Amino acid sequence: MRTTLRRPATRLRWLVEASAVAVLGLALLCYLLAIAFPQRHGLLALLPIFLPYLGLLPLVLLPLALWPGARLVRLALVVGGVLWGALFGPGLVAFPAPAPPGALRLSAASWNVLQDNHDLERLLEGIRGANADLIVLHELAEPQQAAIVTDPSLLARYRWRILVPSDRYLGVGLLSAYPMSDAGSREFPPMVWGRVEIGGRSLLVVGAHPLPGQIGWLHVGEQALPISFNSVGRDLQVEQVLTAVAALRRPGEPVLLMGDFNLTEREPIYRELTTQFVDAKRVAGPGFQHTWKPWFLLAAPFALLRIDYLFVSPDVQPLTLTTDCRPFGSDHCLVRGEFALGRPPAP
Repeated sequence: MRTTLRRPATRLRWLVEASAVAVLGLALLCYLLAIAFPQRHGLLALLPIFLPYLGLLPLVLLPLALWPGARLVRLALVVGGVLWGALFGPGLVAFPAPAPPGALRLSAASWNVLQDNHDLERLLEGIRGANADLIVLHELAEPQQAAIVTDPSLLARYRWRILVPSDRYLGVGLLSAYPMSDAGSREFPPMVWGRVEIGGRSLLVVGAHPLPGQIGWLHVGEQALPISFNSVGRDLQVEQVLTAVAALRRPGEPVLLMGDFNLTEREPIYRELTTQFVDAKRVAGPGFQHTWKPWFLLAAPFALLRIDYLFVSPDVQPLTLTTDCRPFGSDHCLVRGEFALGRPPAP
């Protein structure tokens, strides 16, 4: 009788432990493919985007870990947790240095306001709440522009501005509390720029909005599942943005490049961006600082992916970076940073 009872228990333990090995192996495979073999199109191109969430796969084993004989399950959870922490933990910590004595301080923000955002009062509340010296806006529509230029408080603070609305998600805007010159824009990829004067030094401010890559969907009844991703077109737009910034920039001029780049920091094109510019979040933004949320989370105070960035040239020092995910009618959080800019050299 004991032998008969022991066999099902042994089989159950073997099944549980095999499940632990399989789940941990799947998580490791996701890590390997996303990091060692990054792709710009196809099914594997989706892996880097959602990698932090795929890396949580071992958590499905948590109920099984309560079983007294599930030692291998608990080991899989520990190993999975250590790997996840090693991969993503460093990006959650930031130790910004204090501003050097005599440095010029400024604040800046970037926000995709969502072209279909018709709650103009909340939109204005979000812009006012940014309390930033420089603000770039994306997906700016004509009703939103009209609300901005008729708001007394925004007109009083942002005397210099360029607003170029569009009905095709290509609208852009730049609000500046500092004197601004050489302002301009381009329709595709959407960009806006201006040269501002701060304490006797010029700063090139650029807002950019490369449009997202193409997602392939599998429709099952009323549900649609992503099965492929093609970032080639978006990556080309990012390269065009970098080329345009290089053409606009004067020799030795500091640059602030902000916007909704529609990419995560785990994709190949991010490395190209960060060879030329510093991601302010990496220096001064602790935590995830996610900035985009799907439609069913519009009212939520949090987001799922980080695709909005404040980049700076190496001669601009990030001091803080925060995100405001309060529901202002957009599917993006507002990203705000404070920076230190060295004074111009003495003549």
